Amino acid sequence: MIPSIDVQVREIEHKGLQQVQELKVDDTAREDFLERVADVAWAYLDKRKDYTGSPSSGILRFIPLDKESIPYRFDIKIAGKTYGFEIHYNEVADFFAIDLYDGEELLISGERLVYGSPLFRTYIGKEFPAAAIIPADVAGQETDLIWANLMDTVFLFVVTKGELPDG
Repeated sequence: MIPSIDVQVREIEHKGLQQVQELKVDDTAREDFLERVADVAWAYLDKRKDYTGSPSSGILRFIPLDKESIPYRFDIKIAGKTYGFEIHYNEVADFFAIDLYDGEELLISGERLVYGSPLFRTYIGKEFPAAAIIPADVAGQETDLIWANLMDTVFLFVVTKGELPDG
């Protein structure tokens, strides 16, 4: 006899449009951070349409996440286009994953968030964000993205070509 498995499906809450937020840092910390992520950001951004918008000095932009609400879906405008993000967490392996939507069309399912590596880095196409989204910490002290440090020291930073040193 095959044992029954009790599967509980939780409705994914849609939180609507969120805004990219700003983290105020001193200019030296900002420049150090951008230098650290420049190589991986350029590798991602060279495949994308040209979008060079950048915030003022001393500002790093990030996507706010509500860990306590996971799993949930939200819309966010990045580099002039609105995308749907659905965030999930794997408690056993302690990692986060994102599904990317263009409207209701699922573009990517289960993209794992990896510290220091741009999201959607293996995909090329105009439908993907024209900004690098990189899980990282400003101080460069972390090495992994886990439950304990997401939105504490590690954020999903949004970096455009206009912010980076020449690549």
